[in-house]
Formats: sequence, C-alpha cells, structure tokens
Amino acid sequence: MAVTHRTERTDSVCYDVVRAVADCHGIEPRDVDEQLSEVVDPDSLSSLWGTEVGEGRVVNGALSFEYFDCRVTLTSDGRIEAKRL
Repeated sequence: MAVTHRTERTDSVCYDVVRAVADCHGIEPRDVDEQLSEVVDPDSLSSLWGTEVGEGRVVNGALSFEYFDCRVTLTSDGRIEAKRL
C-alpha cells in the first residue's frame, strides 16, 4: 500500500512525513514509535524541503529513505509518498 501526501504550508515537512507513514500503516501519527531523527536529520530535511520556494526548498529533485517499515520519497513538487516495505 502506498500513501501520497502534499506538504502543507501550515505543517512542518517532518510532521508530514510522520503523517504519511502513519496513514500507510493505518495508525495515528502519535502511534509511530520510531523517531524520525533516528533515520534522517530533521533540520536538514526542513532546510531542503521547506514549505515555500526561497526557504531553501529543493527546486528539482527527490529524496528517499526508509522509516518505520516504509520507503518514504519526497519530491520537489511537494509530494510525500510512503510505501510499506
């Protein structure tokens, strides 16, 4: 199962990642019991994938990593996909 989210201007990209992974597992974000910081640096993630162009957001590209038994992919167009491994 894969779940795709768009980054929200009011949320942090880190929270959006946790929310996508939680949705993929059918649980609430608070029930994701692995810290995102164990697999990726949250400050770097926010710096590269800020919510607005000009905030350091990557203009063209993608980033993938494994988190909470999911393959998470962030794309420069604002999509976050979480797919169970």
